[in-house]
Amino acid sequence: MGSSEDNYENDPYIQQSQHNSAIKNLYSNQGLNSYDRNVDSGVSVQKLAEQQEKINTMAYQNPIRIDRNSIKLEQDAYEHHIFYITFDYTCDRTCYANFYFNAEFTPLNKEIFTPSEPFKDKIIKIWFPQAKNSKFQDPSLKIDVDYFLKNRVYDKKLTDLAIELYVMDDSKQNVECILAIFCSITFKPNTNDFKLKYLHQKVKVKGGDWNDIEDIYGITSEDNLCEICCTNPRNTFFLPCKHSYTCQECAILIRSKDDKCPICRQKVTDSVVLTNVNAGANPQ
Repeated sequence: MGSSEDNYENDPYIQQSQHNSAIKNLYSNQGLNSYDRNVDSGVSVQKLAEQQEKINTMAYQNPIRIDRNSIKLEQDAYEHHIFYITFDYTCDRTCYANFYFNAEFTPLNKEIFTPSEPFKDKIIKIWFPQAKNSKFQDPSLKIDVDYFLKNRVYDKKLTDLAIELYVMDDSKQNVECILAIFCSITFKPNTNDFKLKYLHQKVKVKGGDWNDIEDIYGITSEDNLCEICCTNPRNTFFLPCKHSYTCQECAILIRSKDDKCPICRQKVTDSVVLTNVNAGANPQ
């Protein structure tokens, strides 16, 4: 027969009481006085911890980063139906890009984008020089808006402008990752006011699957400590707002208190733990 001390350690009721006491102390240290109302009335912190979704992922810093807010059309000074595509970018590796107009995303095909018939001969291929925070301008990267409006096929599967970026590894022989950026072209009727609007982007890293790139607000390359306990790494973000503010443990406490994001006060429907966040990585 084991000792009474061993029995206490194995007693689930004692363990749960110790767990609740520890959580209550954390609440007290953080000035969260409504612990009793939430936990003791039946909202289980332990259940929240068990249900909290974990994603085995990593913060990946793209070797080429295009400032989505800088993507725009600049009108030619003489031929007003010609617009040049410009953007600000940082490129750490050798890269090249294909620009497609009125194209469908076809990831299972050899060609990632398939343009509609009128634009099959309008694909533009450009090599990117290494640069940091530079504006990209190339005279070949242009669009004839008169031709575009006359020949564009209207289909929800087609993207007005699709950018396919290939990033080479250090050997410059193999592709490290592929980025796919989707943009729409907007305009005001009977004017030459044409604009590019960023929609979203996808990434495929080293032969893996295509994944949507989502912004997580709060994870940086400088200070990734939890804003609540200031000790653990900031490794959890809330949905649907995608604010990253806390560690996993403090996220559970916040959700058991009032289930609102501490940044925007939006109701939290779920929280996701990044179990493989790379220190010093800066997701783009």
